[in-house]
Amino acid sequence: SGDLVYNATKVISEASISTAVPSITEKMNYVNVFPTVFNNQLQLNFDLKQNETVRAELISLSGQIIETMLNEQLNSGDYHQSFDVANLSAGVYLVRVTAGNAATVIKVVKQ
Repeated sequence: SGDLVYNATKVISEASISTAVPSITEKMNYVNVFPTVFNNQLQLNFDLKQNETVRAELISLSGQIIETMLNEQLNSGDYHQSFDVANLSAGVYLVRVTAGNAATVIKVVKQ
């Protein structure tokens, strides 16, 4: 019976860990950044399942937030937003998209 209690506790702990950081798909039907290799413009496309605060940040590979491109409370629906990033130096960047407590990171390259 000691093993049963231990195993039940272990299962509960693993379930808690796996649900601690929800997948972005729980908040959005899709999210993408286009093009992933860009010159002057980035477009963020997503479909929000419910009203939520959405944040999109452009981050250097060293982890520095270069620019917060979006930080708004949005209604559910389909969004297509363009951002002027002509002032960026050439290199590799990350776009972190957060909806509520769920997030995803997309790698992009400035030519």
